[in-house]
Amino acid sequence: MKVQRIVYLGSMQTPENCIQNPWASEAMNITQLTLMQAFLSCGVQEILGISLPGTSAWLTRPRLRPRKYQVLQSNIEIIELPFISLGPLQPISQLVSVFCNLMCIIGQERPDLILITNPITRLSLPAILLGKLWHKPVVIIVSDLSPPTTASNPLRQLRQKMQYKMVQLASGVVVFSSHVGRKLRQRGSWIRMTRPPASDVMTISQTKLNASTKNIYFAGTTAEVSGTALFLQAIPLIKSSEYRFWFSGRGPLDDRIREAAHHDDRITHWGFVSREKYKELLQEANVLVNPRPTQLPENLYNFPSKLMEYMAAGRPIISTATSDVGEYYQDAIVLLDDETANGLATAIIETCELPFEIQVRLGHQARQHVEHETWELQAQRILDFAESLQR
Repeated sequence: MKVQRIVYLGSMQTPENCIQNPWASEAMNITQLTLMQAFLSCGVQEILGISLPGTSAWLTRPRLRPRKYQVLQSNIEIIELPFISLGPLQPISQLVSVFCNLMCIIGQERPDLILITNPITRLSLPAILLGKLWHKPVVIIVSDLSPPTTASNPLRQLRQKMQYKMVQLASGVVVFSSHVGRKLRQRGSWIRMTRPPASDVMTISQTKLNASTKNIYFAGTTAEVSGTALFLQAIPLIKSSEYRFWFSGRGPLDDRIREAAHHDDRITHWGFVSREKYKELLQEANVLVNPRPTQLPENLYNFPSKLMEYMAAGRPIISTATSDVGEYYQDAIVLLDDETANGLATAIIETCELPFEIQVRLGHQARQHVEHETWELQAQRILDFAESLQR
């Protein structure tokens, strides 16, 4: 059966994470909204988004939020569900609200597909139960999943275990990291998708790579999990004054970067930069680094989306084999096998000392991997997958 109508359960968002667009809802982020538009381009006739908005301004005291309808564009509608924002009652009331509202929606106009962004239990459990009752496929897009072993307290561990269970119970799962499918869907259907880079990054010119500079750039959350500490440890091992080491983004290691910059004028922490500045830094960089430690469990199941924009920029990339990077992109990156400060420093020096034409070729190969990846292509993959689950 061809998918014509989708009910899309979105994760909770805050306004700063949302697209700045006249028809945007604070309840769903830019990825979810972009995917909705892509579904329409692929022939879907109607999409109903269901969300539990996470605006902190009204979560500070008990309140039953009325349902709020927002028509985003033709054939797309968002419903923000009510719930009680009072301590432990909040997740329970959210689960009940999702179940009751979803039951009414499915009972009145049954969708061809129930789609969920991330295996959040309060969204996934009602959808899976009702999907089985009405014999409708429930597909979860797993873009973010942390192993229970990484949780800091028993309650968080339980929540993460429940998310694992949701992944196992769904009709189908769409993953960004193949490890999720292989580990949790050994007896179930799953496919892999990519998160296409933003279109503005695709405009970066590959001809602007400058052979006379050695600018090494790290963009993203400045934290242990993203490899910031490893990059900082590698910098003192590179003695040449020709190098420049750039950081942009924000996170718990910001002060450590600024302290390092105070003692080494080759280091610059640009902080949280504008989109235009970010593109400028990508264009002026000679090498982009993604030093995420592979030994951290959370890096196994979560694909570094920043890597897609790195590849779009058409610059040589040094990356660890985090997630399934080594499996899919080893021909387009310099794979960092030795995840030590010395190993990263050596990889940076060797990459910068490659003949210039080889550096250009590396960047070109990386760009080729992403230049044909579009949201429409990802949407069609999901639709084809959902239709296969109904056969």
